[in-house]
Amino acid sequence: MIRRRAVTGLLRFLLTGLLCFALKMAFVIGVWGWGELKPFTDELAVRMGHSVDLSAPEQAMLAPYGITSEMLSHSRVLAAAYAFAKVAYMMPMMAWGARGVGILALGTSVMMATIALAIRGRRLDPARRTLRLLLLGAFLVVPVWYVVFAEQIIRHAFFMVRIIAWTMAAGGLAAPAVRRLGHSGQLPLL
Repeated sequence: MIRRRAVTGLLRFLLTGLLCFALKMAFVIGVWGWGELKPFTDELAVRMGHSVDLSAPEQAMLAPYGITSEMLSHSRVLAAAYAFAKVAYMMPMMAWGARGVGILALGTSVMMATIALAIRGRRLDPARRTLRLLLLGAFLVVPVWYVVFAEQIIRHAFFMVRIIAWTMAAGGLAAPAVRRLGHSGQLPLL
């Protein structure tokens, strides 16, 4: 039953997002015509790409390390790594100005989720296996978003740092299970 609910919930979530895009584009086309569809698809392609134009301060900061806009534009892996680093730099926004507290909170949630997902019990029934997969899926939403939309994250890190709260919440869900870990190696909830 939990698998069915998870699959239907995921499908509803995805279809809701697609429906929002479709309704927005239908409204735009209805008001301004079909010519507005091309700028939307062009902008989406830019956001999903990794062609990065660094600002002058960023260029100066990264130059000693040999990192340039061209390097980031030619490597999605490097662009995603820079996106993650830039968001870490913006972590004070997640902890009311305390960078260390923000990074500690994120690190703790990552650690809790990793421990909860890595621990293996002797017998994993389908419900526990499904719960682990759901937790992993919830935990990976933001990192996958950062990789897919690396250009957007780099350009708007000050704004996109807020979605890390989702990752922290997903990691926080694992904390009680890790805390109650018994000697048997099995998690009570997962």
